[in-house]
Amino acid sequence: MKRVGFLVMLIGLVGLAATCQAGSVGTTPVPVEGILGLSPVGPTTYVAVFIPVPAAQALAGVKWYNNDALAPFPLLLLASGASAAPAVVTEAEVVAEVVEGVSSGWSEVTFTQPFCSASEGLYAIFQLPEGSECHGEGSGTGAGIGYSTSGGLTGWLSADGQQWVGLRAGFGLAVQPVLVGADLGMRVMSRAEAAPEPTPAPLQTALLPSGPNPFNPRTEIRFSLAVAQIVSLRIYNARGELVRRLADEAFDAGEHAVVWDGRNERGQGLASGVYIARFQAGNMVTTRRLTLVR
Repeated sequence: MKRVGFLVMLIGLVGLAATCQAGSVGTTPVPVEGILGLSPVGPTTYVAVFIPVPAAQALAGVKWYNNDALAPFPLLLLASGASAAPAVVTEAEVVAEVVEGVSSGWSEVTFTQPFCSASEGLYAIFQLPEGSECHGEGSGTGAGIGYSTSGGLTGWLSADGQQWVGLRAGFGLAVQPVLVGADLGMRVMSRAEAAPEPTPAPLQTALLPSGPNPFNPRTEIRFSLAVAQIVSLRIYNARGELVRRLADEAFDAGEHAVVWDGRNERGQGLASGVYIARFQAGNMVTTRRLTLVR
């Protein structure tokens, strides 16, 4: 039996070797020319196929040409999407577990409910059993799905369920949809849309809460500036006497923090008590109480 092989390298992933075994099959809607199998097969190795689903129909199951009855697929998942590429597996929904098929023949799985699609169609995603490398055709030779060069559906491979690579041009997977008429109340599957990034609130010039407060031995006096400007930051005691100049300079726009270590201008530690931080930027003057606890 002639072996046809090709190597698919996934950028940033472990390389997947795809092996095709030539074989003959009976009369089927899709002419099966061989088996697509992968090596190596890790715990997150997947084969996906894109199934167009018309608006008036729903997907009730799939038929596929199965290689090895002794290597059932652990999971079969569905995900809505466009034909450009599958979604990541975490966005897909499990519709069947331990999906068994016959050896070297067409097999079928029926879902517990039909699925409509809110997009171009649905991706059927087969999880391959870990360690089941395909090394031949038939029972005991490893998991695989039939392929055709004159029909079939667009196929994709992934080693991690996140990044996908399409089968090379001219190869289609021997997978067929089981379609039924769409009825009201049927489940409509849609691809999750990423939530828009929240628009950050514009920066304001303000004296922010200091922390810790009360403090010992030091605290951070935080403030924000809408625009770059000169900031004056000074510490006064409860009698209104200046005890420390912390800043008298230009700062860029953004948030800033200045540390006060509880000392005066001469570097002497001050006594416990309440002190006042006075912040001035442009015409804005704000004060905040700070409690030093020795």
